[in-house]
Amino acid sequence: MDIVFTPRFQKDLKRLPRDHQGVFAKAFTEYIQPALQAAAQTATRVDWPPKLRAEQLVSSGGICALTWHFARTDERLTFYLELDGGEVVCVFRRIGTHDIYHAP
Repeated sequence: MDIVFTPRFQKDLKRLPRDHQGVFAKAFTEYIQPALQAAAQTATRVDWPPKLRAEQLVSSGGICALTWHFARTDERLTFYLELDGGEVVCVFRRIGTHDIYHAP
């Protein structure tokens, strides 16, 4: 499974405090990336670890969100899955607080 970080995601990530950037990097390595790799290997839907609280946003056209900072549950990221030539791609759109829901 390919992973894409949009320019907006990269910009949002740079705006996070350094300690939050580190928390995200750890959550990505320990939880997010392994879930995506397992889904790619088994060709099934992504079984997100419950602690990530992944959910599809209502009326969002397939955009989903998950929690990545477990001490501060208002830290979220948005993403969607798409098919590109038969390959599933995970596109990370935004990262930050619940404020990102205004333009997920």
